[in-house]
Amino acid sequence: MSISIDPNYDKDSGGNACAYFKGKRVRATFFQRPFGKLRFIEIKHRVIIIEKPMIVPNYSDGKEATMLELGWQGIKLAALYAGASGLQGEDIVERTVNEWKGGRHKPQVHMDAWDELNDAEREACGGERTGTLIYEALTRGAKAHWRDGRSKNNWYPAKSGIPDLLDAVSIGLVEFGRLEDPR
Repeated sequence: MSISIDPNYDKDSGGNACAYFKGKRVRATFFQRPFGKLRFIEIKHRVIIIEKPMIVPNYSDGKEATMLELGWQGIKLAALYAGASGLQGEDIVERTVNEWKGGRHKPQVHMDAWDELNDAEREACGGERTGTLIYEALTRGAKAHWRDGRSKNNWYPAKSGIPDLLDAVSIGLVEFGRLEDPR
């Protein structure tokens, strides 16, 4: 069992986006803050996979404090899960956005992830609604030739949470060899 974490601390979100894997298969997706009742904390995890936020020139300008807070929230949650499972530092895998997404746009990676999932995994990720949102985001991006200044999750409906959960899923799928490592 493993947890993949896409750090998030936005007050409007539910916290860090997480994907719970049993073996190499997605069993649940959820939001979790690093306090309160932690989902799947009673399970002994083999590995914790976390996106390591990075500063990207011309994109992250002026957002350094946000990136630090993202990292801190993800680290706290990863530490709680690792501690509960008796894991050591080598059992926590860090991946930067370049190490799981490369230079591709998120809806492109999310569609590849969606195509890789079986029906039960898709249901764990929100089912048909999620598939529709990925397709719509991909269509919007392609129509705009990916150039209209949208960044991160803006191809998706505001505050849907879907892109963050799909990031957590995609990070895990790359780690388990089910999606191509872009490096």
